[in-house]
Amino acid sequence: MSGGLSGGSDGSFDADDLSEIRERFKELTKEKEMLRDSKSQGFELLRRLEFHVKTLSESREGDKKRIADLERELSNSIQEIGGRILFEITYKYTHEYAHRHTWTHLGIGVKLSYCQKRI
Repeated sequence: MSGGLSGGSDGSFDADDLSEIRERFKELTKEKEMLRDSKSQGFELLRRLEFHVKTLSESREGDKKRIADLERELSNSIQEIGGRILFEITYKYTHEYAHRHTWTHLGIGVKLSYCQKRI
C-alpha cells in the first residue's frame, strides 16, 4: 500500500487506486467488527466481574454476621463456664466449711451431752 492515492488532478482514480481503497475499506471493516466484538466481550466481562464482586460482598457480610454470632456465643459460653467454675468452687468450699463445722459442733454437742450425763 502506498502512502497516498495517485488520483489525477481531475479527481479520477485508476484501477490501482480503487483496489487500494477497497482493500483499506475491508481492513477497516474487520477492525470495526473486532472492536465491536471486543466491546461486547468487555461488557460481558464487566457484568460477570460485577456479579462476582456482589457475590463476594454478600458472602463477606454473611461471614461478618456469622463471626459476630460465634463471638457472642463464645462470650456466653465463657461466662457460663466461669459461672459454673465459681459455683463449683463456692459449693465445694461451703460444703467443706459446713462439714467441718458440723463435726466440730457435733463434737461439742457430744462433749456437752457427756458432761451433762456426768453431772
